[in-house]
Amino acid sequence: MDTTTVPTPAPSDFNYPVIRPERFDGADIGAIRALTAEAFSHAEHAAGNESQIIDALRNAGALSYSLVAVHAGRLVGHAAASRVTLDPDDGGTWYGIGPVSVHPDFRRQGTGSALMRALLDLLVVYGATGVVLLGDPSLYARFGFAPRPGLVMAGLPAEQASNFQALRLDGVAEYPAATVTYHPAFDVG
Repeated sequence: MDTTTVPTPAPSDFNYPVIRPERFDGADIGAIRALTAEAFSHAEHAAGNESQIIDALRNAGALSYSLVAVHAGRLVGHAAASRVTLDPDDGGTWYGIGPVSVHPDFRRQGTGSALMRALLDLLVVYGATGVVLLGDPSLYARFGFAPRPGLVMAGLPAEQASNFQALRLDGVAEYPAATVTYHPAFDVG
């Protein structure tokens, strides 16, 4: 096939964000903080402390993975993952995903899905056993998340139990019967 006849898309044809790790030099911190506050100010079930949680995780050295979505030089999305503990311990390495933020102008355009897929891929590469999150099941079912009987979140009110979901990343079908505890940074604010 003659590749010279295949048109090369112009840079303006790429209308999707680039997913990359948060910069180690701290250059993204202010933008992540502002994005998270903006994104959650429009969220129905926001606690209002989501940007403080990210800062507290980072300050405690517990922000295991932090990915950003950048579009035309502007940070438009962020996804965080941090270790969680299971009691009883199943011997695996589990992570809690969240907060996940997408700027209101970039919602329903694939930014959040791209962030989630990149974060899950990263966790698989680094050997995570599984992940948990607290969120709307209709948003996360497409990634394989679902409430798992016996796997519960410490301190979660019963009426929110269906929002606590898990996904195994190690190929094992069974889920442990355990209580999941997030890092204390989630108790800020």
